[in-house]
Amino acid sequence: MVKTIFLLLLLSVTLLLLIVFAAVRFDSPQAPNTPHPQFHSMDVGGERAVDDAAHWEIGMMFGVVMITMLTVVLTLVAHGIPDSKSLRRVVWIGGALYAAVFVVMMFSWRDYSGSPGPSLSGPFPTPTNWMVFGVASTPVVFAAIYVVGFHLWFGANSHKSADLVVVTSIERSERTAN
Repeated sequence: MVKTIFLLLLLSVTLLLLIVFAAVRFDSPQAPNTPHPQFHSMDVGGERAVDDAAHWEIGMMFGVVMITMLTVVLTLVAHGIPDSKSLRRVVWIGGALYAAVFVVMMFSWRDYSGSPGPSLSGPFPTPTNWMVFGVASTPVVFAAIYVVGFHLWFGANSHKSADLVVVTSIERSERTAN
């Protein structure tokens, strides 16, 4: 558990450094929007989008660190649960899948922002498809882990360890009170 908390602290510091780096390093773009070539009531990014696309790596690192932090926090639940190694393994696999889908979305956004004209793949542009159908639906994996593994990890045998924790904390409080 100490390793997990240390990893969470390290990820928090990394996240803070990324935020400070982005706040100090990048200017706030004041470039005007460009009218959409086909729909005149809509604006597109124009020069601002080109400037933002040059810094896509920072956004990707930020997202991967956030997904890793989510995965670490979910593995904190596993401490004190019988057969917690299998739970942690499954959560890490889900986190790796989530991060992989996010990285693919970021690469598709980089390629899309560098292309001369908008292109659709499916109902939306490719990065939007990855966001809607990939990144937004990947957390369902964690819900499936919870639903499928609930009886194994939180069901019949897990109440014994929870009772042990409650009894231990009551004994400690009685000892300190006396």
